Amino acid sequence: MKTKYLAFNDNLDVTEADALYQAAKTVDGIQAAIDKLISIFGTSLADGTDLTGLITNPSFESGFTGWTNNGMATQNNSSFLGKVGTNYGEAWQPNGTKGVSQTLTLSKGAYRLTANSLARGVTSAKLYIGTKETAITIADASNNYRADILSTNNGDVIIGFEGVGTGAGASWLCVDNFQLTYLGDMSSEDFEAFEALTEATEAYDVALADAQSIAQNSIPATAYSNLQTTINNNTVTNGKTEQYNNAASALSTATTAALALVAPYSAWNKLKTSANAIAAVKYTETASDSHNIFTDAINTQTGNVENATSTETIETAITTIIAAIKTYIAGAEPKNDGEYFDITCLMTNPNFDDSHNGWTKNIAPGVNWSNCEYYEKEFDINQTVTGLPTGSYSLSVQAFQRPGWAGGVYTDYVNGTDNASSVLYINSITSNVKNIAADAQSAYKLGDGSNFDWPNDSRVGSEGNYKYVPNSQQGANL
Repeated sequence: MKTKYLAFNDNLDVTEADALYQAAKTVDGIQAAIDKLISIFGTSLADGTDLTGLITNPSFESGFTGWTNNGMATQNNSSFLGKVGTNYGEAWQPNGTKGVSQTLTLSKGAYRLTANSLARGVTSAKLYIGTKETAITIADASNNYRADILSTNNGDVIIGFEGVGTGAGASWLCVDNFQLTYLGDMSSEDFEAFEALTEATEAYDVALADAQSIAQNSIPATAYSNLQTTINNNTVTNGKTEQYNNAASALSTATTAALALVAPYSAWNKLKTSANAIAAVKYTETASDSHNIFTDAINTQTGNVENATSTETIETAITTIIAAIKTYIAGAEPKNDGEYFDITCLMTNPNFDDSHNGWTKNIAPGVNWSNCEYYEKEFDINQTVTGLPTGSYSLSVQAFQRPGWAGGVYTDYVNGTDNASSVLYINSITSNVKNIAADAQSAYKLGDGSNFDWPNDSRVGSEGNYKYVPNSQQGANL
């Protein structure tokens, strides 16, 4: 202990402790010398002193030297973002209790222990110093957790990291970079106040970061301006606990309100872009002033949305413009051959970006990579677009059917047999979906450039005339 203290502070005057130790003739005498040494060291500390040097091997650079290890292993890869140095401690798919601990001898006072930690797929995990525990809750990234303790007497304190798992697949415990800080010699009342202020400050920092993370173009202009006003009015520096708590509450409320606008505002912007594209098509009016009425509606609702502070205003604008599009295409038609009004925006989720929501189906498809798949199923997936005026419409889709094993399908197809039976339809009008072999490619779309990427690509045909077709939803996405 003396060696460690002197290594930490080579100016430490341990004369009195040495004298007591030399004179000691009993265990109690030796303990008195130890207590004196601890007190001398504690008295030498300034508030905020970094005491990480008292921890043996705090970043596992020497394996588990200095630690009591229960089922952890050292790892030197970079999968754990909290790694500092070469090694970190981990337990992969932990079954039961795993962890590391170490005993430190500290003078009375308040201390803070921190460590970079991760817990994924486990029953529980904690960082601890003495009796103070902090739950580890971050599952997919490193976070620097802290645990504070007030030690009212000189003596031993156990620090450590511990988790409990069931061996679940991909479950993971990680820890690295233990650090210890002396906070000061505090009374119980002062420590409680300090902890309350610390927790309030941390909550405020999170609330402020959340509010500041909302991008300017992700919500209406007035809502963003109001959010910035709330941020400016609730900036706290060197404040009191109540100030931080009040500011955090105001920021959280404002952030929640702003986040509620993100999705409808994004939907509005997509619809507005489509409406402006429709308005930009050269037209012939079949109803008086239909184009001006349409563009006026777009401009009016754009103003309403940019001033919106509630979802209701945005939802009203969306409903209004959808109706305006239908009214406009009933009162105008494209002027030139080959031009058309693209009204895909009147469909719900046409690209399957939101799973299969908005579609009626006899069986749910698999949706990945913004496309939907049916495998060996008889299916019908459709939706009804209401309120369309009388006119001519064209429906198109990117789709294919592979009616069997890719190699066999391709051979049949090039020999004149097409067994694809799926159809695209609009009311009673149908059109056959392409056979996957129809657009077989002469080069593979995935892979490392030297070998085709099974299972995402399938190679069909014969040597010297190989073709490639998608064999996964990722491949189909290309």
